[in-house]
Amino acid sequence: MASRKTAGGAFEEHDFPYETYSYREPLLAHVKVYSFAKYYLLPGLQELALQRMIMTLRKVDCSLKYGEVELADPIEFVYRNIPVHGDGEEPMRKLLSQFAAANYTSLLHGSFEALFARGGDFTLDLARKLSRRLFGALNFGRVGRR
Repeated sequence: MASRKTAGGAFEEHDFPYETYSYREPLLAHVKVYSFAKYYLLPGLQELALQRMIMTLRKVDCSLKYGEVELADPIEFVYRNIPVHGDGEEPMRKLLSQFAAANYTSLLHGSFEALFARGGDFTLDLARKLSRRLFGALNFGRVGRR
């Protein structure tokens, strides 16, 4: 068992089998704490929730049939309850849309596909991330051929 030091103390890494454990509830808890912290202007708690979300996302295996189920509800919660303020990208929205773009082909079925089909801010953020990844891959291919 590995231990990582974070702002909130030591984070003990455990591997949980998907047959008996779901990451859906921890993911939802992190986004709800983040939303609470953002609403009540608690930047330290907001940062801690974002860090814990990153640590938990590292454990989610999107190639398994449960990956899309675990991510759809937290993504929906974030895009329904955490507004964007200012010109920059909202950090939790950015994290989830980047994670979804990186795992797009594994996630595109079931509840995730329904979430994507509804449109809205998440679909736009995801489309932007996917187009950047595609553009980067195309440019890398051109540079590599010279």
